[in-house]
Amino acid sequence: MDPLSMAAAEADAREAEQAKAAAAAAAAATEATTTCRGTATSGLPSFRDEFGVDITTSAGDLKPLPADPRKADVVSRVSSTASGNPAVGDGNGGNGGNGGNGGNGSGDLAGSWVCVPRAAGEPAATAAAAAAAGAPDELESEDVASASLASEYASALAPREEAAPGDATRGGALSADAAAEVLEKMRVESKEAMQGLMNKTERFFSWTKQKATQGMEDIQKEFNRPSNLPPKDPAEARAQQRQFTEMLANAQKREADVAKLKAQREAALATASQAWSRDIIPNFDEVRHTKRVRELWWQGLPPSVRGEVWRLALGNDLHVTEELFQIFLSHAKNKVRDAQRLSANHRGSRSSADGDAVSLDSNSVRDRAASGASDASGGGNGGNGGSGNGGSSGGADGEEAHADSRVVGREDSIQLIALDLSRTFPALGIFQSGGPYNEKLRNVLEAYVCYRPDVGYLQGMSFAASMLLLNMGDVETFQCFANLLNKPFQLAFFRMDVVMIRPYLDTFFELLAEHVPLVAARLDELNITAGMFLVEWLLTMYSKYMPLDMAMRVWDLFFLDGELSLFRTGMGILKMYGDVILSQSFDETAQLLSRLPADLDESVLFQCIASINPSPKHYQELLKEAMRRSKANPSKHLDR
Repeated sequence: MDPLSMAAAEADAREAEQAKAAAAAAAAATEATTTCRGTATSGLPSFRDEFGVDITTSAGDLKPLPADPRKADVVSRVSSTASGNPAVGDGNGGNGGNGGNGGNGSGDLAGSWVCVPRAAGEPAATAAAAAAAGAPDELESEDVASASLASEYASALAPREEAAPGDATRGGALSADAAAEVLEKMRVESKEAMQGLMNKTERFFSWTKQKATQGMEDIQKEFNRPSNLPPKDPAEARAQQRQFTEMLANAQKREADVAKLKAQREAALATASQAWSRDIIPNFDEVRHTKRVRELWWQGLPPSVRGEVWRLALGNDLHVTEELFQIFLSHAKNKVRDAQRLSANHRGSRSSADGDAVSLDSNSVRDRAASGASDASGGGNGGNGGSGNGGSSGGADGEEAHADSRVVGREDSIQLIALDLSRTFPALGIFQSGGPYNEKLRNVLEAYVCYRPDVGYLQGMSFAASMLLLNMGDVETFQCFANLLNKPFQLAFFRMDVVMIRPYLDTFFELLAEHVPLVAARLDELNITAGMFLVEWLLTMYSKYMPLDMAMRVWDLFFLDGELSLFRTGMGILKMYGDVILSQSFDETAQLLSRLPADLDESVLFQCIASINPSPKHYQELLKEAMRRSKANPSKHLDR
């Protein structure tokens, strides 16, 4: 065969191979342009548009997509590559898949790229790295990885195996000029895509503002009367709209002020927490009474160190240990099981054993309190054999009631704990049945009842124990609870010892008359005694009557200054609501003091507390004199 015939045969074979490769590239291109946004779910490919909307039919076919100039550009360039038609440039379409490079070799770079399909579920970054293989380093790195449009191009386009005849390089490698052109084009298109995203964001915020304005207009329409009524006077409508605008502005300002104060307080607590942990707690006994520590303490202890500071301030004079806690807890569990069995037997034989059964419902607790504190309502102490409860009871009845109260006041009162757990901080939902702290609180209270059977359980103890448990573990809580209730002040109230309670109430009213005389005179005028509100406040140390954060700060002050801080807090509350009390009736004032408003202003309250600062020495003198009077006349009722 002559050389001319051999060259012709080789050309025919080469064209056949190129046509076959072009057909395969066309099929791959069609798949790539659709799978670049698809993910495999439930066995069928699912495709989503640029807004995340599923565009796949139930059969797995694609729904018609809106025109996308960027995608159309990619498809048109790929199609021109496969068909051999010039895409861009002045070539005549020779060499089939070389597209625009067939003529002068100066066609658009897109003629040298074909679509590469991405496997279903393959990460875009992986597809981009695969498509960029063989491209310059600068194309692989920051532009392909950062620009979303460049990532899309890199996922869909890959260099051909064969370069154009006119190119200076072979094997699919890009020249420096071609790579620079691709890089610049990607930068421009990425910038345009980012600008489009910013325009969409701006339109969204504009739409949101329009809706908010429309909502304000709808609210303002409420100031207009219905169409079937005469219209308002324009001046009146404008005045109401002005008032509404002022009210709204004031509400927004208050919210901003509260948020600002909260942020400032959190920042201050964060700084204080470091000072407490680093400087104060390691040297607590030496620095606790210094001016700097007292100032930090007054501002409120950081939650992260509150439990530790409380424990150090209270001490452990009783030498309560974990072993002691476990011993009494085991004893308490046995006591509960025995009581449950006895209760079941008593229910079966109640009719024949009324004289032996002891009522253990919640009324028994009130009876126990009444045996010591019922004098507040004008009766003597029935337990002394007198004419308690209005003088209608004989000595035998009084002794029987007192005996029952002693039984309930000892270990048998352990059954009352379950009743109170559901009432302890119900808004928190952690001490109720099934809550994470239910069993811990129950264990602490039951162990304490067995540890101090002479005190037993009384309503209000659950609040005191839960305040400790929120800041420390159950063993530390039992230790602090035992030491706290061993102090004369708390012991007097939780044992409902009238002889010991009366001096504290008398001292409170004497201090109130000194520091808030108008309120003291008004309460005396309304015949409202301290026994009607102060006993409940002091039993729970205000934890039941204040928001939790505020109550925590009151407890901080208690561990700083002792029982005097509780008196200052009570007088601060009365001073805070002094104007209200001066204008209210007996019923209104009694209701106010028995259930404080939920929106207590913390800053105002603690300003009132700070303004009332009796000296500890004066307080002790008043208390000592009140105790002398109480012991001299033990049958006197709680007139304060």
